[in-house]
Amino acid sequence: MSVIRENLGEIGRGIETGEMEKEEVLAALQVQISHAEKILATLRELNQGVVDEQKDIPESYRDLLTR
Repeated sequence: MSVIRENLGEIGRGIETGEMEKEEVLAALQVQISHAEKILATLRELNQGVVDEQKDIPESYRDLLTR
């Protein structure tokens, strides 16, 4: 996530300084969205593994972990 944060900061600076055109900004944001989606998918898989292995997790927490 820190890499995404850094990349978004660079995109912001590119916008502020006028170094990035609209198309470049949109493309860069799409890449960061894709990276974030992959991270979320991985976290969901890890959480599902925890829920599957740990039977003593309350149902409300199970729901939260698998959203």
